[in-house]
Amino acid sequence: MYVKDKNRGPGIGTAFIEEFKRWCKSVNAKYIDLTVLVDNCSAIELYRKQWVIALESYAFK
Repeated sequence: MYVKDKNRGPGIGTAFIEEFKRWCKSVNAKYIDLTVLVDNCSAIELYRKQWVIALESYAFK
């Protein structure tokens, strides 16, 4: 999922995630595997607001 900078703020990402969660329930999904780049702070914040999750970060040198 990607929301362009000019479209961020009015709840587009939140609406997408809410619809995605409804779809997951409708297909009886047992878990969701979420991957996000460690420097994508806005996405991490959005996901933390939507789910109670433990985020683990791994960085390669």
